[in-house]
This record gives sequence, C-alpha cells and structure tokens, in this order.
Amino acid sequence: MTKSLPTLWKGPIPCVIESRHPYERDIRQMLENISNNTNLYFTRGDKKKLDETKTPYIIWVYKGFEGGNSASNCGMKADKPTVIKQLHNYRILHEMMHALGFAHEHQRPDRDKFIDITSDPAKLKMFKLYPAKTTHNEKFPFTINTSTIYWSDQKNSSEDFWYMRLKNNKSKTWNCRETLSSEDIHRLKTLYPTKYKNKPSSGKEWFSLTEFEKIAEKLEDLF
Repeated sequence: MTKSLPTLWKGPIPCVIESRHPYERDIRQMLENISNNTNLYFTRGDKKKLDETKTPYIIWVYKGFEGGNSASNCGMKADKPTVIKQLHNYRILHEMMHALGFAHEHQRPDRDKFIDITSDPAKLKMFKLYPAKTTHNEKFPFTINTSTIYWSDQKNSSEDFWYMRLKNNKSKTWNCRETLSSEDIHRLKTLYPTKYKNKPSSGKEWFSLTEFEKIAEKLEDLF
C-alpha cells in the first residue's frame, strides 16, 4: 500500500506495446481517446533504448501471464517501467488510470462517507482503505462517474451479490467504465495541465488507427 502520493509523469510519456499483443488496437484506441480529450502526450518508445537509459515508460504485456489485468504501480516509478498486464480486452482504461497516478476510487480514505461496502469477509480485501493523503483521488470530490471504481454488483452463474451501494441512493448500481467520463477528463487535465506545442493533431499520432483498421473494426462489430 502506498504511503505517499504517486509520482506524476513529466513531459511526454513513452509507451511500448508488446509485439503481437492481442489487444493492441484496443490499447491504441484508449491512448487516442485520452490524447484527444486531455493535455497528455504519448510517444512511441524503444524498449531497448529506454531500458539502457533507465527512462520510465509504460509497457503493455500479455505473453507468459495468467489471471486478470493489473498495473505494476500507481504513477511513475523512477528508473523503471510501469508494466500493465492486459490479459483481457476490458478495463483497459482502468489500468491506464492507475499508471497515470490514480488509485481505486472505492479505496480512497474518505470513501465511507459516500458508500456502504459489502460485509462479506472474503471480499473485503479489495476494499481496504488507503491511508489519508496518499491518493490523488482525494483532490477531487468522490464520484462513481470514473473508470477507477469497480462495479457495484457481481452477477454470474455461481454468485449474485453486491459490493457497494451509495449511502444516498441504495438502489443505484453501476459498472466499471470502459470509456473516459467527464470526471476522468477533468481529473487528468487538472493533474497534467501542461499543453505540448509539438503534440500531433488528432488522428495523426503513432497510435491512431489506419483507415483499413477502422473498416476492419466496423466489420467486426457487424459480425
């Protein structure tokens, strides 16, 4: 558990996507969405050179791992990469928000003022509160309108239970967001206010989808 505020990135953020990553296109679309709506600027990194110079960067990996998605750390770590294990094509934005410095909204220190948490001991671990003043989330009002909060309920073939309920609206339910919310955009712009003069225009970044990829995506949606 972090004991101090996560370190924010300085300047353009180098990014590396593991070769033949099955969700490369989804990751690139997520980067484009953030780039188009915030001041953040992502550059294509050369892993070998970044490692040689001990330059921090974000890398998405897939091979050789099992389990769920995860980010190796919250925010930037000096002299080492932030590794995102993207093993499924969901919660891509969620893990990226961790890499950019945000903790889980449902674990922020003042959470209990706004939501009730399940009393099931087996599920309480992932709701353990962070110490006060150790998350950037605390700089903003609590919200469920963010990609950093888990879903309110779990429903599958073997279990059906609730995780969280708003204190002022017990019937409200929500899912883990897959797209940037207005609150996510506001938070990212606040933490990263610098605008870069050399930032490419929308659609011309290295991660932008080609016309062929856009057509392929539309065809996939049809079938």
